[in-house]
Amino acid sequence: MPGLERVVAIGPPIDLGRCAALIARPQNWIYELYFVRMLLHQYHARRRLVPNLPGVQFPRRVTLRAFDELVTAPNWGFADAAEYYHRASALPLLERIVVPTLILTARDDPFIAAEPFEEFSPPPGVEVHVARHGGHLGFLGWDGAGGIRWGERRVVEWVMQSDQ
Repeated sequence: MPGLERVVAIGPPIDLGRCAALIARPQNWIYELYFVRMLLHQYHARRRLVPNLPGVQFPRRVTLRAFDELVTAPNWGFADAAEYYHRASALPLLERIVVPTLILTARDDPFIAAEPFEEFSPPPGVEVHVARHGGHLGFLGWDGAGGIRWGERRVVEWVMQSDQ
């Protein structure tokens, strides 16, 4: 892309199927609840604005996958949630990156699966860093330089690098 010199992605959900499975784990219930409530709110707001949209009968306990199965997939032309996750995931496109790119994620992120990053063979110019700890965009911890938010400093350092 003309004018684009560097790109940074922090905790990108490159494999939506694995991310949906991860957020559905019992220890991540609070995150799933948050996202489902937000999606339901948006769904109902959209229905008020566009009353002729087909209604959905939600189960008593709506999961993220159930929402994608009932709303996202049919409304955006996918056969089901699995097809949506497969076709909307960025993982197959990563090998086409040609701009210097830093991807930073954490093994202990509660809903961004780390395994796809570790299994991916990045093209030249793409640096993938999977930190042991960092949670979802936290990257907190003593950095030895008087600060605890090492992720932000790492991004600035990387962006300021010169290719010369």
